Amino acid sequence: GPEVTSVMPDVADGTYRFCVRNFSGESSGGLCDSSAKVRVEIPSQGGDSVNVAQTRNVPSSCPSGSNLLWQVFEVQITDGVVTNYQTLDNIVDSESPSSVPSECFE
Repeated sequence: GPEVTSVMPDVADGTYRFCVRNFSGESSGGLCDSSAKVRVEIPSQGGDSVNVAQTRNVPSSCPSGSNLLWQVFEVQITDGVVTNYQTLDNIVDSESPSSVPSECFE
């Protein structure tokens, strides 16, 4: 079913990348043949904050490999406010099915 990830206002300033892992371990088709999607909702918080409301669908083509990771988007957080949003939509072969790259939160 759907899962929800919330970025709380007390998160440390920095750049964060949201990723979706291919936990099935199936080779190339597993993730890209799925109907995975991410709904991004970032309400405006005034000032320099961004306002985003969009649905990202998993890209339809994947590299070969079974440890695939969909890098969906990246946000910059300053003083608890999302000040920048960038769509990535990259599919990469990560090193291990159980390790999450340090630049990703899932």
